[in-house]
Amino acid sequence: MISYLKKFFTGSKEVRKTINGWPYTYRYSDKPVFFDPIQMLKELNFRYQDSGVQRLQYRFTEDPLPRFMEFPKDSDSASVYCKIQLHEKEFEVFRYVFKISHFPASHYRFVYGGDQIATFTRMYHQSFYHQNLGLKLATIHKDSLDLSTDKWAWEHPDGKVLFLEKFGYPQVWNFQDFTQIKQLIN
Repeated sequence: MISYLKKFFTGSKEVRKTINGWPYTYRYSDKPVFFDPIQMLKELNFRYQDSGVQRLQYRFTEDPLPRFMEFPKDSDSASVYCKIQLHEKEFEVFRYVFKISHFPASHYRFVYGGDQIATFTRMYHQSFYHQNLGLKLATIHKDSLDLSTDKWAWEHPDGKVLFLEKFGYPQVWNFQDFTQIKQLIN
């Protein structure tokens, strides 16, 4: 009954699903997208370790991405919300659907124990965007970007990582502390 009333007043549905052995709770409106955030991070970790990734020094004093793209606001409603108890803390992921230059995109915010630990943005139908964004980021500190690869990681000794890759579609990962991500998924 409570679920019915919540759906009636908010327009959202709540579903519990087990994916790859993990019991997730999803809340969504419209079409559901049942993603596995732990598997997303594991696959990203595998691609990030690839020897083909050009590694650059992270010298940004603040997150450079908002200079080049507008993300959904914290006050915007996520199209899908996912949560799970992980290592005695709540792990939440908010998925937003929005547009970049009139093209569809999705943006994920990963929150662990109440702190945002990462974001992930995928730009659909914009293969040109990947290299353009890489060049814009490299220009900030006059980094030399190897255009023969499609994976670049700006890394800071304190664990901050900005990882731009073309994995089917252009996508960018932004981590506050990549070491924390590795501990979370292992």
